[in-house]
Amino acid sequence: MHILILGGGVIGVVSAYYLAKQGHRVTVVERHSAVAEEASYANGGQLCYSCVNPLKYRAGKEMATNARRRFRNQLFLEVRAAFIALIEDMGVRFDYQLEGTLQLYFNQESLEEALDACIFKGSLGIPYQALSPAACIQREPALAGAEFTGGILFPEDGTGDVLVFTRVLAGLLVERGVQFQYQTTVTGWRTEGDRIAAIVTDQGELVADAYVLALGAHSAGLAKPLGIALPIVPKRGYSITIPLEADDIVPQLGIGDPENEMYYSRMGAYLRIAGVTERPSYALDIPPERIAWMMAQADRLFPRLHLKEREHRVRACLRPSSADSAPIIGKTAYTNLYMNTGHGGFGWTLAPISGKRLASVIQ
Repeated sequence: MHILILGGGVIGVVSAYYLAKQGHRVTVVERHSAVAEEASYANGGQLCYSCVNPLKYRAGKEMATNARRRFRNQLFLEVRAAFIALIEDMGVRFDYQLEGTLQLYFNQESLEEALDACIFKGSLGIPYQALSPAACIQREPALAGAEFTGGILFPEDGTGDVLVFTRVLAGLLVERGVQFQYQTTVTGWRTEGDRIAAIVTDQGELVADAYVLALGAHSAGLAKPLGIALPIVPKRGYSITIPLEADDIVPQLGIGDPENEMYYSRMGAYLRIAGVTERPSYALDIPPERIAWMMAQADRLFPRLHLKEREHRVRACLRPSSADSAPIIGKTAYTNLYMNTGHGGFGWTLAPISGKRLASVIQ
């Protein structure tokens, strides 16, 4: 089939890989002049394979059905192997490590709650290790001078530069026949009964045998005219990228501060600081006080780097968060329209297994 993928973020590009691998003719439609220009451009960079969780409750109500929670957890359990297989198959070269992430906690109650959740993780085969502050610093010397209660090491998690990964993969896919149509904005649909006949763009109509909606936070708006109500809201997050110097002692592991929604990853010659989820909004303004607060949190963990004194680049993005924190992958009421969206803050982590699942459904 000829398949049009709407969206050139990491989800769309990885979906193109799996569909092309099955022998389909694939075109990725992207409104920017390059892939990975929005949520995939400068995220936290962490590969969080350990983020399987038991059924969660909020205000006495289930956040997800048991089936949706099991589906989400199964994706996390399968994705590490899919990621490794993809980069080996395509020979994708970029900065990444799979030697672990270290989650830090600043009070005993939060640490104990996290360790309780780790019992569930361990039952599914997720390795973890509870560490004292001294053991955390021994494992990650960049934390010397920081004050915290304890940490949990997830040795099979990792970090990686999603921007470089997505762009390198896109270039390799072009060599395998995948087409990328840039500077093309999808504005609507033309339908015929229960099928999509064409997508309408600012460059005219585009016709294919099947269509994949992978537009992240913008998926819900485009699906609405079709009568498809996607439970996705755009939640704004921020990232800060700081150049490193040759003699800096910087984290080699991914560092997480779940209490404050802050995450730190080394990406070659840069340190990426990311986090904070704010109100549902499509606005991409960046409040200076929010960045100042993030820099203060970073200085608290890495006092020897004096990060606030350094030049830095700031970015805002929209995380496509589904109502139950599980991505939406698969069929729709239209026989040739498929979804791969709603990954929230886990698009980078879940992209390989999401693309693989999508391709299996279409095949």
